[in-house]
Amino acid sequence: MNPEKLFYLLDDGAQPIPPLFYPMLNKCLALPLLPEWAGYLW
Repeated sequence: MNPEKLFYLLDDGAQPIPPLFYPMLNKCLALPLLPEWAGYLW
């Protein structure tokens, strides 16, 4: 995945948070995120 390009992360909600979710989201947004927010944002 490339944070410079549009990406989608689809899930049925039954699995744990994918390990690349937070790093990719943090890289593609202009504002910084805290790792502790990953669960809430997911």
